[in-house]
Amino acid sequence: GIAGVEGNGQTELIEALMGMRDPDAGVITLGSDDISHAPTRKRRESGIGYIPEDRHRHGVLLDAPLWENRILGHVTE
Repeated sequence: GIAGVEGNGQTELIEALMGMRDPDAGVITLGSDDISHAPTRKRRESGIGYIPEDRHRHGVLLDAPLWENRILGHVTE
């Protein structure tokens, strides 16, 4: 996990890791693969997960437990 004091870039880092924004500099690697510009779906399929800090704004099913939201985030069909 990633933790820190609010305003120190954790949100931007997570967005870059998940493919929601391009990194300003450098590369993002998973194992030996450069995934800096890989789509979010490929990153999820590679095992990268994300739990948003504001699940009420970004959650899939607000009344469902975390594990159900996690599974639904991986449904592609």
